[in-house]
Amino acid sequence: MATEQKEDTGLQAADAVGQATGLKADYSKVSCLEPLNSVFIKQPIRTKELLLECFGCEMSNLYEVLNVDEASKVSNPLFNLKEDSNCCLRQCCGAQRPLTLNARFPEQDDDAPPLFEVEKPYRMGCFCCPATTCAGRNYMDVIVNGVVIGSVREQCLCTCKVRFSIYDENETLLCYLERCACMCECFDVNFNILDADEQDTGATISKVFSGWAVELFTTNDQFKVEFPEMMRTTQRKLLMIAAAMMVEFTFFEKKKK
Repeated sequence: MATEQKEDTGLQAADAVGQATGLKADYSKVSCLEPLNSVFIKQPIRTKELLLECFGCEMSNLYEVLNVDEASKVSNPLFNLKEDSNCCLRQCCGAQRPLTLNARFPEQDDDAPPLFEVEKPYRMGCFCCPATTCAGRNYMDVIVNGVVIGSVREQCLCTCKVRFSIYDENETLLCYLERCACMCECFDVNFNILDADEQDTGATISKVFSGWAVELFTTNDQFKVEFPEMMRTTQRKLLMIAAAMMVEFTFFEKKKK
């Protein structure tokens, strides 16, 4: 636990050093997000992944972030999110494992510097502890060229709802992601986006039903991420994409085990 706490404080310390030295997040490499009001995140079906899962082995995940034209339904790739995690921890810790999602353009090599990173430290999942501690619930940091630009945190509600909160780099609450704790995966699963005053924005992050064949015989998920009016800066759009990944690893990655 002490090691995990050091990792968490290390991210905060790195951000503090960045601010002290005047280092600022550079969003120029993800400027493709600027004109978009939504993105589609798809987990492609990989033959190697299917074979490994037949033997009970968990492979690192890959997600494609796409711009889908609503009229023509033609999709254009923006960038990929590729998981970097320890093989043993993937098998032993499941969805609770620590990992990093590195964003790169599809044509880039794996050793190229990432456009941004989503850091997910290990969490024990205790309802009574805050997400910022190792014993607490799920937590993610979003990092652009070494600067933490915000975080996504799973909240504990003593109700029949589940909720995630999204913060900027100054610990200012931006919005919530919320839905009923009971969900049926036979249809789209929608998470409503509420503003900081808990008012519904009308936008959602949705786990999209992929069809019976994909849902029954693969573990691949897909999401539609809508950006509400107050979340349409590039920084905040990255946080919303991270929120979709939080939903994936909190609810839908677990079903694979």
